Formats: sequence, structure tokens, C-alpha cells
Amino acid sequence: MKRNNNGWTDERRARQSAMIHSWKPWKHSTGAITQQGKDKSKMNARRITIMGLYRRSCKICYFRKRVFELGYMPEYLQIEWALFSAENDDWLENAPMNKKANHVPEN
Repeated sequence: MKRNNNGWTDERRARQSAMIHSWKPWKHSTGAITQQGKDKSKMNARRITIMGLYRRSCKICYFRKRVFELGYMPEYLQIEWALFSAENDDWLENAPMNKKANHVPEN
């Protein structure tokens, strides 16, 4: 009997699978019913939370810091940056730190 790191043995997994197949919870699932619920669930695919924005900002700061420390961008960072920017191109273009302030000081 092999025990997984998460505490689920093969017997426990098989018993849970049998119970779930007897309950058939997928047959009772209705999804969102109200328009408010539908609007909320529609946004699940576009999860841009404050934490997600924070993580992206941290990643950009990390790249800038490493380039500043090293004086150049090593190959491993270039590859990482290319992957990151490919995933986040639309966000990077409209990122808050790239917005120019339109504020003109009054004299």
C-alpha cells in the first residue's frame, strides 16, 4: 500500500471515488441562475485581482532590480522576461506605472 504525500491512500481514494459516483453531484449542479450570478461567474475567467496585479508589479520590479544590479540582463532572465511579457503584453501596455500623468501644474 503506497501512501501519497497528501495523506490519501489508494484505498481511501477508491472509497471516496465510489461515494462520489453514488452521489452524482454533477447531476444536481445548476450553475448560476440569476443575472447577478451569471455576471459574477462570467468574470471568473478574467481574474485580475489586486493580488494578481501586485504579483505582476513585483515581477517587473524584480527584473528591473536584477538588471540594475548586474548591469545587463543575463540569458536566463531574458528567457524568463520573454515568457512573462508574452503572457502579460496587454497588461504591460496599460500598466499603472506606464501611464503618463496628464496633470499640468497651475502657475
